[in-house]
Amino acid sequence: FSPISVAIGPVSVSTARVVALAVTIVITAAMGWFLFRTLPGKALRAATMNREAIQIVGVNIVRLSALAFALAFAIAGMTGVLIALVFPAFSPFSGAEYSIIGFIVIVLGGLGNPVGALIAGVFYGVAEQMATVFLPQALAQIVGFAILVGTILVRPTGLFGFRVLR
Repeated sequence: FSPISVAIGPVSVSTARVVALAVTIVITAAMGWFLFRTLPGKALRAATMNREAIQIVGVNIVRLSALAFALAFAIAGMTGVLIALVFPAFSPFSGAEYSIIGFIVIVLGGLGNPVGALIAGVFYGVAEQMATVFLPQALAQIVGFAILVGTILVRPTGLFGFRVLR
């Protein structure tokens, strides 16, 4: 990209990170619109809640599963491109680190809550970066797990999760 960095106030940020942030915001907004405003998106959300009930209403669960699979692959592909854009030195074996971070963020936000996962991702990122500043590098990664364990002990459904009565 040209220029290599952009000055946002007193902070200089690389253009690749700004582009990655913009693309992430667009993808997140598009997924939010799709999941909450379109009929297939509402069907996907309903399928996560009660798979048998939406089959009774006539939704083709096989096609819906194929749609979910395609969306997951598209988002994974875009994530790979954005990670390569921001962190150019990665290998095929670095996916485990991102999977663990994703797991922590999903549990923190509450299972099945995309807005909670988004807010928990920002919270986790800020906490880990602050830990990197104030703690040794080896302890910074432990902070994420400590937040996860603390959240599960205090609120087992996650920060934005809710308890389902059965």
